Amino acid sequence: MEKSTVLDMGLLILLIAYADGARDQARAALTGMGRCAVAAVQRHISPAAQRYVSPVPENAALSSGFGLRVSPITGRWEKHTGSDYAVPLGTPIRSLAAGTIRSAKLTRSCGWVLDIRHEGGLSSRLKHLSTILVSKGDRVMAGQVVARSGGANGYSTGPHLHWELRQGRSNRTIDADKFLRAAGIRTNPGRGGYGN
Repeated sequence: MEKSTVLDMGLLILLIAYADGARDQARAALTGMGRCAVAAVQRHISPAAQRYVSPVPENAALSSGFGLRVSPITGRWEKHTGSDYAVPLGTPIRSLAAGTIRSAKLTRSCGWVLDIRHEGGLSSRLKHLSTILVSKGDRVMAGQVVARSGGANGYSTGPHLHWELRQGRSNRTIDADKFLRAAGIRTNPGRGGYGN
């Protein structure tokens, strides 16, 4: 087989695997091709795509954004500290970036909540989950499925993911959807579905 054909196949395998969040499988598939092939394939993937992955599928609609809004629960103006994405019950939820699980707990107000400390000073808090697939102290990779979305558990109007992105030592919340777009990751700005 010609070298260029091997590289094209390797690129295709890695791109598909990255899109599906299966980095380890992609690397395993490329192992037999040698270091040069892996390096050539990885040069075709943007640094942002290698480092960050949207926690929700690309078609998940942003149902309630970050910032001041009228709460659908209380009916009062409140600061919404996260981004809500309308997703069906059981949707795989992925880790934004590599990191360590800080906590996984069941709460009255938000159902299952997962905290991940990422490399580079970021942390994610994922709320309204039905199933947690990791444990405190686990190391996770970018794109690894860590949970499944929940239904209307806690204070919620329906199935969705509430994602808080925090930055720095102050743990200040930032706009998660805006962060994804700045990293070159497509999002669905549609305002449909559920939230809290």
